Order: sequence, then structure tokens, then C-alpha cells
Amino acid sequence: MRLRCDRYDREMIDQVQDQDRQRPRSRDRAETPTIARGAEADRLVLEAEACMRTGSLADAVSRLRDALNHAPKHLRACQLLAMALELQGRRADATEAWLSVGVALESLDQFDHAADTYRKVIARKPDCIRAHNKLGWVLLKLARPQEAANCFESAIAIDPESEQLHKRLGCAALMANDEKRGWQEWAWRDGLLERHRFEQPAWDGNVESLKGRTILTWSEFALGDSLQCLRYLPLMAKHGAKVVVEIQATLVPLVQRMPGVAEVVASGAPLPRFDLHAPLFSLAPAFQEERLGAGIPYLDVGDDLIAKWRSRLNPIRGQRTIGLTWAGSPTGSNNRYRHTSLSSYAPLAGVKDARYISLQLGSRAADLHNPPAGLEIEPLLDESCTAADTAALMMNLDLIISIDSMVAHLAGALARPVWCVTWLSPAWWLWHTKDDHSLWYPTMRLFQQVRAGDWHDVLTRVRTALITNLQ
Repeated sequence: MRLRCDRYDREMIDQVQDQDRQRPRSRDRAETPTIARGAEADRLVLEAEACMRTGSLADAVSRLRDALNHAPKHLRACQLLAMALELQGRRADATEAWLSVGVALESLDQFDHAADTYRKVIARKPDCIRAHNKLGWVLLKLARPQEAANCFESAIAIDPESEQLHKRLGCAALMANDEKRGWQEWAWRDGLLERHRFEQPAWDGNVESLKGRTILTWSEFALGDSLQCLRYLPLMAKHGAKVVVEIQATLVPLVQRMPGVAEVVASGAPLPRFDLHAPLFSLAPAFQEERLGAGIPYLDVGDDLIAKWRSRLNPIRGQRTIGLTWAGSPTGSNNRYRHTSLSSYAPLAGVKDARYISLQLGSRAADLHNPPAGLEIEPLLDESCTAADTAALMMNLDLIISIDSMVAHLAGALARPVWCVTWLSPAWWLWHTKDDHSLWYPTMRLFQQVRAGDWHDVLTRVRTALITNLQ
């Protein structure tokens, strides 16, 4: 028996049906792309559709739940389950199912449709924290930080003590260039960190308390994040602190050369005595009065290492050497948005007087075995190289072109010319910009996607700028 739906239910079902009509007719409905799709899930969805056509809603719901056990983000299964539950009059269960529809849409990069779905869930259930949270997160992906902040604020009004919500509100505020509020909210992440690994107290951010104290600063995130915040170490030393740094092993040789750093240990190694500790990312709020681009460069490489890599590079008169990287750490967050493939760099082929050098390490260096037609790239680095080796090679290059990765941060910290290619909604640190330049790194120019996932357009613009730059 088909049960009557209220206005909001009807709108959501109409939305699904409209999306269905917009799909290319050459593709069978069960062949909708999904993140984790299996043949068994597709078969169950087809059976569920047949059940719904005959009014066997309970059987349809059973098959759809089985399908989602095989493929949790199967869009069509999520949509049909929500519709079937609506028709059964199970409003609370249907609300949860509509949330799953939004998640599935996000996984397919259909951010606008996902946002519409979350809004309709909120209209049905205004106190649904998950819907406010998810809507805020998808709005960040759509590069709309102020709207996202409003969503997180609505969620926080319902759950004022949520550390995750405050952290996300901090991200949105930083993206909207509201630094004071951004860092204030970001500080809530402290509860999400491993803060009890030390007996010593955490630094409270008061620079006056640093004089005569030994402070351990430690890396909490990825290599790029560590590099970004190293700029604050000399400032701590100027306030009288003895600065000890625990950081990823590949960065140790670079940090050892920084002024004001007393001792550097690799992550996981035994630690010296210290009085206070602070994760690197907690340093930024304490030094907000410092202009972002001040003190650049704050990393340097020894002359001998630079000369070693100049010899390996063997510069050729009349050619400009350009370093390329297209992927970062395989364990990084949002990799499928931030990273691309070497094939995306095809527009850079055939640029006169450009000599390309690979700065890519890790598993994605294997892309060099199958480069785009006409794009010649020389691999000079290998897995035995540290970040100091990469930095020394950069000091001999004319330009670095990189996705949002450690390489981009390293080039910026060295004050090397760097063009950062980034997706539609880049990491929050890239939002501190003026025109197309980063305020964090004055030598960095940004090339941002206009359409989500469209790397060809970005790299075509890079090619045009490169040709102009080489003339």
C-alpha cells in the first residue's frame, strides 16, 4: 500500500526523480557510479526496484539494506531506501537514510546535490546535528566558508561541547580570513590530540612565560603542516625559550640549521628534558601579530649540498629548469581532491626552453614510466633523499610547480618561486591570499580549479603563464 507523504518528503522524492531523469539514458540505472560498488549490490537494487513497483516495501527495504552492506555508498540504493522508508511512514528511519543519500552524493563529488539533500534533512529535523555538520563540510568543499560557518554554529548551538564542530568552525573562519575567531575555535582540537603523552604541562600561549624555559614543540600533522609552522621557532627563541623540536626524520637536517633551535630529535626518538610542550600548530595563535609573510625564507640549505645538486642538475644555458610534483603523501587527507596524476600535466608538453625535473617521490614516482606524450621529465631524486636534498635541488631550479603538498610548503619556506595548483576548495592555509598569491608564502602563486576536478583547465592556464614567463 502506498502511504501518503508530507510536503518535505515529497520534495525529496521529487529531487531524486529529477536527478534520475537528468542521468544519461545510455547508462542503466543500476550502473550509477559509486565509490564501492559490487555486482551483488547492483543485483539487489534491481530486485528492490521490482519490489517497490509491486508495493512490497518491506521486501524492498530488506534488499536495499543488504545492498548497502555490500556497497555502503551505493547512491541508488541509498535513494531507494529513503523513498521506501518514506512510503512506509517511518519518518525517523527515512531521515537517517536521506543523510546517507547526501554522503553518497558527496562521494561522487555531486556537492550541490548533497548540500540540497542536507538542507532538506534540516527542514525535516532542525535539531539534526549531523545534517548541520555535513552541510557545513560540503559547503567548505564548494568554497563557501561563511555559509559553512553558519552551519557549524547551528550545530554548536545544539551541542556546545563538540570539539569536532568547534574545530571545523575554526577551519571555516580561517578560510573566511577571520583569523582571531579561527584560531580561537581551532584550539578546541586540543581535546582531539594526544595531549596526555607528556607529564609536563602544555604551553598556554603566553609568550612571557617562555623566558628561561625549555619548550618541546612537536609535529602533530603531515610534513607540509610541519614546514608551515617552523617559522615560529625563531620567535620563541627571541622570547627567551630554549627550543627543542620533535619532528619527522626527513626534516631533521633542515630544522637543525634554523636559528634559535637548540635541539632536534626525530619523531619517536628519546626526548631530552623539557618544561613545557606545544604542538607546532598551536604556535600560530600566539604570534598572530607577526605578519604572515615575515621572516621568509626561514629555512636554508648548506652551500655544499646546493653545489652537489647543481652538479647533478648540470644546468644548460638558455633553458629554464622547472621542478614538478603531482602527488603527496598517500596517507594524506582529501588526497583524491588535492592530488592529480602525471597525465594531468600533459598541457605542459612542448613548452620551448622548459626543462622539467621531477621532485616526485614515493609510489607515484612510478608515473614517470608512462608520461604524457611529448612531456620529458628527468628524475634526479630517489628514495634515499631527505627533504634537505629536495631543498638543495630546489635552490638550483628556476620554478617549482606543485599540487598542495610538502613540496609546495618547502619551496615557499625557502622563498623559491612556486606555482601551486589546487582544487576548487583548497586547504585553509591557501585562503590567506591576495589576488592569486599566498600571504603565507610571498613567492607562491596559486592556480585554482574553476570547476571541481578539472585539472586540465588549471594546467592549461599554467602552460599559458609559463610561456609568458619564459619569453
